[in-house]
Amino acid sequence: MGQACARCGGMRRLGSFGAKTRPITTPRPAALLARRWSGTGCIIGLWPHSHPPRARGFACFASSADGDFSVSAPFSPSGDQPECIERVVASVRGGQRYTLLKGATGTGKTFVMAKVIAEVNRPTLVLCPNKTLVSQVARELRTYLPDNAVEMFFSFYDRYRPEAYLEATKTYIAKRASISSEFNALRHRATRALVERKDVCIVASVSCLYGLGMPRAYVESSRLWETGRAFGSAEELRGEVRELLFEEAATAEDVGPGDFFLDDSGAGELVLHVHPPSDPERSVLTFLNVGSGLEMRSESIYLYPARHHVCSRERVEKAAKSIERELLQQKAALRGRGDEAAADRLEEIVRGDLQLLRETGHCRGIENYSFHLSGRAAGSQPYTLLDWFDEDLLVVLDESHITIPQISAMYFGDRARKEKLVKHGFRLPSAMENRPLTSEEFWGSVSQTVFLSATPHAREKVWSSNAAREAGRPVEVPEMVIRPTFCLDPVISVHSKKDGVLEDVLRQLASQEERNEKTIILTVSKRDAEEMTTYLQEEGGVRCSYIHSDLNATERAQVLQNLQVGEISAVVGVNLLREGLDLPEVSLVLVLDADVMGFLRSETSLIQAVGRAARHREGRAVFYADQVTEAMATCIEETERRRSIQLEYNRANSLTPRTTRSSSMSSIFEIMGEDIQAEQRRISAFNSNSSRASSDEEIQIPHVELKEIAGVLPSAPGVYFFKSADGADRKSALRGLASDLGLESPPTRIEAFDCSHLQGGSNRAACVVFVDGEQRPRMSRTFELPDTGGDDYASMEGAVRQRFSGSAVLPSLIVIDGGAGQLAAALRGLEAAGVANDVQVCALAKRKEEVFVPGRRDPLDVDPDGPAGLLLREVRDAAHAHALRAHRKARATRYGEPRLPDLPEAKRIDVEG
Repeated sequence: MGQACARCGGMRRLGSFGAKTRPITTPRPAALLARRWSGTGCIIGLWPHSHPPRARGFACFASSADGDFSVSAPFSPSGDQPECIERVVASVRGGQRYTLLKGATGTGKTFVMAKVIAEVNRPTLVLCPNKTLVSQVARELRTYLPDNAVEMFFSFYDRYRPEAYLEATKTYIAKRASISSEFNALRHRATRALVERKDVCIVASVSCLYGLGMPRAYVESSRLWETGRAFGSAEELRGEVRELLFEEAATAEDVGPGDFFLDDSGAGELVLHVHPPSDPERSVLTFLNVGSGLEMRSESIYLYPARHHVCSRERVEKAAKSIERELLQQKAALRGRGDEAAADRLEEIVRGDLQLLRETGHCRGIENYSFHLSGRAAGSQPYTLLDWFDEDLLVVLDESHITIPQISAMYFGDRARKEKLVKHGFRLPSAMENRPLTSEEFWGSVSQTVFLSATPHAREKVWSSNAAREAGRPVEVPEMVIRPTFCLDPVISVHSKKDGVLEDVLRQLASQEERNEKTIILTVSKRDAEEMTTYLQEEGGVRCSYIHSDLNATERAQVLQNLQVGEISAVVGVNLLREGLDLPEVSLVLVLDADVMGFLRSETSLIQAVGRAARHREGRAVFYADQVTEAMATCIEETERRRSIQLEYNRANSLTPRTTRSSSMSSIFEIMGEDIQAEQRRISAFNSNSSRASSDEEIQIPHVELKEIAGVLPSAPGVYFFKSADGADRKSALRGLASDLGLESPPTRIEAFDCSHLQGGSNRAACVVFVDGEQRPRMSRTFELPDTGGDDYASMEGAVRQRFSGSAVLPSLIVIDGGAGQLAAALRGLEAAGVANDVQVCALAKRKEEVFVPGRRDPLDVDPDGPAGLLLREVRDAAHAHALRAHRKARATRYGEPRLPDLPEAKRIDVEG
């Protein structure tokens, strides 16, 4: 929303990217696409590429300075950082195609990355090997580049199982996916930033190399509605919103990201509720009935399509005819080889999709028709996120030793799966054109790449060396060994497996618990991780959780956050607790079966695993093995080499190692919630809290000298920072909570409830207890509930009823994890238990951190980032974590799928992804 730009006819509006607001300019699409760079501040590039030209680089800037990157940090480069920054910047500016930066864990590679991005001042794509690292790197870069657009882009699926055909059993597995609205919003924020700005850094997983909608079509389809805009009727208004692929909701309250609702119940006016996926909140627009129709009276607004795959009606109709032609050809081919069933199946599927395409402009699995919708030539390169950048894109591959193989592997796996679908009549052959980039296409699309890794592969070393020779630059690879915290690489010891691994692990964990330090335990399989977790919990009473690929991205981030905030003291994992994870609380890494041959115990894997304890001044690692393998020996030798360099540096400069405690492992859904207002509130709360911290209790962030950070903290801190050592802030939070909820006095005992199940099975509920604002873990309870068939409300009602039936101990306040529906279910449980009038209750919903109380339809006005709001969030999150642990433990024995018998014909089944 805002005023028109006098230079390009675009809209000047408040930016929603980064920690601070400032005007940015959004060009009108029609004018934007009509011209190239003309010196007026508007740019549209039609760049030559390895396939027919396409639109790249949609942006409009108020001035050249408006698109500059700038680093903001309360510290300066130290150790070997300045030299590495200088050398990398020089190689990029000198035109070197590939540059390798080798850096040990904790040496500040992300900070150096931010400095390099700011120095070269070019739009940047940072590729990470998984969502967890995307979340972490984006959080850190937002801290260092607060005035610039740092966004995230990765798959929008919480869980995903692609469609496939199993020839051995003649079974078709339908695509099943759980789409996260938060993840989808992040993708839209990223593409919107690329459309609106030049100072953009996108942190992405390699899934960004899969097909994405055409940037030209996305911009051409967007709409500028200015104040005074006339519409002929309500149907015309509704139709224009539908053309942007927004779905109509039943009520205004049901409007979520990508939805709209037109309220025509008012006298003389209509109210449009529309929620662009990239915005944290929905917009409410007012239209007055005038003689000739409707007139918009709200501020001007710019609306982008609700989906990235968007086409004009003309393009859809043209594509539909092309799809029909291919369908006829493929049917003939299938019948020609005698497969009538496949031909009939294909016609049924495609005809249904065509009907939806013509009626709505969209269908389920529309990406499988992207070849026709985009008008590309057969075999040409698909549109991906790369096509939304300018030609001067800089690519940074974080943990390059993992990321590069991922880039190479994506295409072949995707093609093998789709060939079977095409062969058996589930997809048209053109569906194989909806694919990720091949390795050759990717490297042909980027002009300069920086590799970051603590353990680079020989491939990166050779590429960067050859590129340096071609550019006439030094071949030596810059390396970062010195940590800004002056911590040494961990001490590695080898313990024989014959001496009793489980007993020794328990002893190690008991010692860690006494020092209040955290531990990572690495196994060689997911089942081992689950069984080890169960053993440690039951035999040793260890507060631990497992983490592996069966957990979705949000759950994995939650486990790591629980480790950092102290809810658990150990995490057991397989292959997700290595590269890049910022866990400075961890002082011990236990590697089980270190002498097993294979990828998980290779030289690279072991060095990365040991590195998880490198941010702690007391960092150490234990290898459980009966022999020292070549990989183990190389890891130990490399670690000792670094230690000797670090020790010499510390002695020469009279430096003492210190542990850096990170602020929080922000979950991905928390990062999504960082809109402008929330960030400003957090900054204010942080500055207030930090001013109260004593000199020896300051909250630290990586690479920060203690004396330099008084009162200066990151703009994306996470939660739970209202606590102080003397309990004053806890008492203040309780008083604030009493005031917000209308309680007679601050609650002394708070109980929180949450339920967890898998489609109704392994149904468990948790009740956690907080006394005087502090959690009492030993008072927590778990309830086994009957299978409710997935009815969350019935589960909550049963849990509350079970807890309070016949109980003489009542809390001052009950907190329910959920919204108004869960609150109503809890009230029914309290009524059944006969205590509905004896206890206060409220509910806290995750999506917007809204607080609901009985007898009130709308949520209370409770600041989610104030002391009371943060306390409620901690209480709610503790119940959620406890319920998840109980559920996972219950379903551990139920893992595995039954084998399907051979079937004479293809049978369609749905498998939960």
